[in-house]
Amino acid sequence: MGPISNLSSTILWRAITATGETEIFHLKLIADDWAGADGRVEAVTADLHSLCLTSLSVEFD
Repeated sequence: MGPISNLSSTILWRAITATGETEIFHLKLIADDWAGADGRVEAVTADLHSLCLTSLSVEFD
C-alpha cells in the first residue's frame, strides 16, 4: 500500500441517532459516542476527489 496521499478513497463513519439525526465522522469512536446507545454507525466509502474545500466555503453577503 502506498502513501496515504495516494489513496483514492477513504472510510468515513455515518452516525445515526435513535431520532434519525445523521452526521459524518472520520473516527469511529466519535461516531459511536455521537450516535448514542440506541443509534447506529455504518462505514461509508468517500471519494477523496469529491471532498474538496470549495464545497465547505461560506459565502458572505
